[in-house]
Amino acid sequence: MDYLDNLALAYPTAVNRALYRQQPEHFQVYETLDFTPQGQGDHLYLYLEKRNTNTDWLARELARKANLNPADVGYAGRKDRHAVTSQWFSLHLPPSKKISLKLFEGEDYKLLKHSRHIKKLRKGQIAHNRFKLQLTEFDGSFEQFKIRCHEVAQSGFPNYFGPQRFGHGGDNIIQAEAMLSGKLRVKDRNKRSIYLSAARSYLFNKILSKRLESDCWLTPISGDQYLRLGQGELSISGAMAGDGENSALGACLELESAVLEKNKNLYTGIANSRIAWQRRSLRAMPEKLSCEKSSQGVEINFSLQSGAYATSLLRELLIINND
Repeated sequence: MDYLDNLALAYPTAVNRALYRQQPEHFQVYETLDFTPQGQGDHLYLYLEKRNTNTDWLARELARKANLNPADVGYAGRKDRHAVTSQWFSLHLPPSKKISLKLFEGEDYKLLKHSRHIKKLRKGQIAHNRFKLQLTEFDGSFEQFKIRCHEVAQSGFPNYFGPQRFGHGGDNIIQAEAMLSGKLRVKDRNKRSIYLSAARSYLFNKILSKRLESDCWLTPISGDQYLRLGQGELSISGAMAGDGENSALGACLELESAVLEKNKNLYTGIANSRIAWQRRSLRAMPEKLSCEKSSQGVEINFSLQSGAYATSLLRELLIINND
C-alpha cells in the first residue's frame, strides 16, 4: 500500500506521465550539512557515495571496519536505498588511532572526501539535500510540465512524509499499530523508534490532507501555530502527536483533534509512549527547481530542506507509471 495514494493534492491532477527510479542512477541525492567540519577533533568525518545501500547498514559496516561501537558512528539523516546518494558519517576515532582511509571503501560505496570535527554528527544537522532525478518514458506535454514546475517552485508543495517512512508495503505502520496496541512487544530501541515515527508521520499526513480538503493548507485559521522556513518565511504548521496537550488553539485545534480522534488507537498509543508534541511545516519549498529534456526523457534538479520528501514533490508534478 502506498500511503500517499489517498492523500489530497495541492494542484489539479497532473496529466503528464513518466517512469522514475528505473535504475539507482536515476535518483541521485547530495547532502549538505548545516555546518562545516573544523578539520580537527576526535571525530573523523567521511563523505561517502553509496549505491543501492541502506544508511543504517552502512553505519554499522563503518563501525565494524573501525572496530567501534555502533553508537560511535553518526549521520544526519537516512537516505533512499534504491538510489545513488552522497552523505556524511562521523566516527569517534581520535587522531592517535591510526587507521587507513582505504578501509572505508566497499563494493557499493566509496569515499569522496573526509575531514575532522570536535563533535559527533547528529540527526537533522542538514542544510539541504540536492536531488537529480531522471524521468524515463515521459508521456505528455513538456511545456505543461515546465509550467507545473514553475507553479510548485513559486508556491511550494504539501510537506507529506513519503512512503519510505512507512516501510515496504506499509509494514512500519502495521507493526506500529500492533506495538502501540500492546499486541506486539518490540525490544529493539531502533525498531521502536522507527515504528513510533511512522505512526506520528501517518497522523501528520492525515492532518495535512484534511487541511488541503478544507482549502486551508496555505490559508491561516484561528489557533494556527507557525514555523520559519529556510529563508525566514513563516509557514503554517501541523501537529506531530505526542503526550500532553496540543499547542494549537481554536479552529486549528478542532481540525487536528477530529483527525486524531478518527485514528484513536494510534493516537492513544503515541500519547502513552511519553513523547513530546511537535509541529511540522505544512508546506515544503523546493529551491532551484529546474527541468530539462534529456536523452532518457526529462531531468529534474532541486534542493529540499531536511525532512522534506522528493516523492511528495513528484506527485504534484506528474503521474508516476511505475506500478
